[in-house]
Amino acid sequence: MAYLKTLERSRRIRMFLDEYYFGNGRLINGIRLAGGPILLLAGAGLWLMPVSRAGIAYAGACIFYGLYYTLKPWFWILVRDENFKTLQINVEVRDDIIRLVEDASEAEIRISSLRKIMKRRTYYILEIAKYTKMYLPFSLLNERECLQLDQQMETGDKVSSGEVFG
Repeated sequence: MAYLKTLERSRRIRMFLDEYYFGNGRLINGIRLAGGPILLLAGAGLWLMPVSRAGIAYAGACIFYGLYYTLKPWFWILVRDENFKTLQINVEVRDDIIRLVEDASEAEIRISSLRKIMKRRTYYILEIAKYTKMYLPFSLLNERECLQLDQQMETGDKVSSGEVFG
């Protein structure tokens, strides 16, 4: 049996938040970072200087949606708790195969079948299908495996390095 490494819940949450706030284009990243607080401030301003009953209702809607938009990724973490549990996993990258072993299950993914590989500051993102991504922290890989994924990013026509975020 392969040696299993621990992928902590806190690390999985950090990768999710990094992707949510910094894993898109500049416009989307800016809206996700500032949109909620701006709506909260606009709602507070409308609430403090009411012009009409409709203005007060609009202020309440701005405050409610601003709070929701600010806290949305945290709601996702709470609601989708199963997606962020601590895992005992082993990852091996060899030739054209990524082999994953978790407790009693095993899976193999062909690197050539991936839609895209992106490298972030502390992890890789492997896009398996359009809305299916796997996040691999560097800590689960050895140096040779990281170099192999880096080389695949450079030579593969379907893969790219993306932007590197903190």
